[in-house]
Order: sequence, then C-alpha cells, then structure tokens
Amino acid sequence: MNKLSANGMFDGSNHPRRSPFAVDHFELTLRNKCHINGNKGRAAGGVADMLSARMKTAYSLAPTISALMLVASACISLAGDPPAAPALPANHPALSLAAAPEPVWHPPTNWTVAPQSAMVVKSFTIAGPQGQAARVAVSSFPGDVGGTFQNVNRWRAQIGLPPIPESALPTVTQSIDVAGGKATLVDLSNPEGKPARLAAVIVPRGASTWFYKLTGDAPVVAQEEAAFVKFAQTAVYPQP
Repeated sequence: MNKLSANGMFDGSNHPRRSPFAVDHFELTLRNKCHINGNKGRAAGGVADMLSARMKTAYSLAPTISALMLVASACISLAGDPPAAPALPANHPALSLAAAPEPVWHPPTNWTVAPQSAMVVKSFTIAGPQGQAARVAVSSFPGDVGGTFQNVNRWRAQIGLPPIPESALPTVTQSIDVAGGKATLVDLSNPEGKPARLAAVIVPRGASTWFYKLTGDAPVVAQEEAAFVKFAQTAVYPQP
C-alpha cells in the first residue's frame, strides 16, 4: 500500500526514505563542507565517500540522521575548522568592494605587480634584503567603511596590537595632501607582529574611500614608506 512514491519518500515497510535527489544533494553538500587542502581534507573526503554510499542504501531516517552527525564530527576532527576571516571591530560596517574605475598610478620601478585578490584593486610586492619583503594593496569601498577610528583599530589588530581610544588617534595619524584634497596617513608598528609594520593612506573620493596599505617586515616598510606615500599622493582618479 505504501510503496515508494514518485518522490521516493516511502517504501513498503512504512519507513521514510531519502530520495535519490536528496541523497545526491547531500553528497554534494558533504563534499563542499569537507573540501580542505591537504591530507586531512582527503581523509575527510574518504569519509564522505563512505557515508554517501551507505546513505544511498538506507531505508530509514534514523541512519540518515546518524550519518549527518557522524560526518559533521568527521569533517571537524579530520580537517579542522576552516580559517576564519579577520574579525572586524564591534559595529564596523561590512566590507564590499566598490566598482570604481582604476586611477592612473606611478609605482616605483622596484615594485612588482602582484595578482589581484579579493577586496583588492591593485597590489604590489617589494623584495628586501635577506628574504625580507613588503606588500602594497589598494582597495576602494563605498562610504567611509566605519571611519578612520574603526579602520585604525582593525589594522592594529592585524599586526597584533590592542585597540586604542579615539582620543589617541593623533598619535598614529596625520593629515597629508593628495591630488584633489586631503588624506590621512596611518603608521603602526609592532616588533612582535607578523607583519611588524603597517602604513596606510585613507583617501576620501566622493561617495567612496580609497585605502592604500603597505605592510611587511619593518626595515622594508621603513625604506619604502616615502615612496608609498608619494604613490598615493600622485594617483590621478577618473572624473566621476
């Protein structure tokens, strides 16, 4: 009487049954959850194969629930939690890259253009002595992304420094001239941090803000900071 229906939900024994589509969807989700590089990820993938095969022959809901619980535990124990994105300070707005035309820049000849990454419009690498290095990253976002105070504390966290009160901003920032207006230069350092030094220029442009960041080993950042500031100051932005 209760034979398997068109959607595969019941069999003759009155036990609820997963449809092939549901199992396949679970298998795809399972593989995505366990997709972590390295040997541990491959081990988790093996668990995914085993559990998926067993689920396709399961006739009751209970084994399915058990399998779901087991795979969650397996993915965590074998592959570990995926790396979390750097936390933003409390009340910091979510970041979303602005679709802004690229300015005209004049980078120093010793800067090497690097592949673009998420949230970065342009980036460069700078090689220093004895394997030391620094990186320049340029981003543009709508609005002020929380303002100077919240961004300074976000960057301080990135190099292992505690937050500061807003009253202390003048100790780490200064106003500088840029093409078309004013900008804020930020200078942070932590000898124990990785990176150990961070310089940034915050450039408001209409409804968006451009962020220039120089991070890396302290000697390289110190050597390149003047060129970095000039790079931000001489950028020519397209007319809106």
